[in-house]
Amino acid sequence: MSDKKLKIIAIGFVYNEIEFIKYKHMWCKQQDIDLYIIDNMSKDGTWEYLRENNIPSHRFDTQNRFNLIKLQEELIKTLHKLKPDWFIYNGCDTFRYTKNGLRKDIEMANEEGHDTLSLMLLDIKNTGEIKEKNKTVFNTYFYGDIIKQQITIGKYHENLKIHGDNIKCMNKKVLNDGVLVNYGMTKDIKDREETLARRQLAWKKDGLRKDFGGHYLGASRKKWKWNLNEVKDLRLTAYAYFFPEVQKLQNMYDRYLKEKENTELN
Repeated sequence: MSDKKLKIIAIGFVYNEIEFIKYKHMWCKQQDIDLYIIDNMSKDGTWEYLRENNIPSHRFDTQNRFNLIKLQEELIKTLHKLKPDWFIYNGCDTFRYTKNGLRKDIEMANEEGHDTLSLMLLDIKNTGEIKEKNKTVFNTYFYGDIIKQQITIGKYHENLKIHGDNIKCMNKKVLNDGVLVNYGMTKDIKDREETLARRQLAWKKDGLRKDFGGHYLGASRKKWKWNLNEVKDLRLTAYAYFFPEVQKLQNMYDRYLKEKENTELN
């Protein structure tokens, strides 16, 4: 394996992600990966958090519409400026884990001549759990769906393309024991309805296809809550190993807060 350390960047666009941006920040530290955020004009303090914590970022305005095409174009344009070795097409509420460690698996894929990594998508769902004051999503929600393999980790090149949720590839490596864990459908109803409304504006005003986010319509009809008989207890699956990993992430963030508090007191 080459002695050169690969430049790996997790990059994504966000809107009102003040709850999850702090965990994404810690996750990147945990995985030894850089972070770059395109803020889609957040109003909840996300942009201020990015500035206060010196997270590389810039703002991009789509007029309060979730225009996926324009956002992806801006993301690709940003990658052309950053020119990483590899990148992770990344949402604030998604977390990727592999048994070897994500950086190590990307380095191995690079040495083997692959241009992308494919992980299994696990979609965590709200089944009526109540998040207690001293708990987080990581120790509250355990049910969801095992969806399909998604290609969201890729080698940078000048002709890269992203379609929907996947990076276009020529020679992908499938990691059967790797997971992409999506906590988006655990967010509160107000957040989900606002996200759906921003998507609907893009369908209406920008002409985006409804299959870009169409699953939000079905979730809205369910009032963003799933019955237990519709989903799996992911603790009882082959992918259960990620639960201790996200708890480590929570513990890491808790230590960070204590250290920050002690520093401010001194």
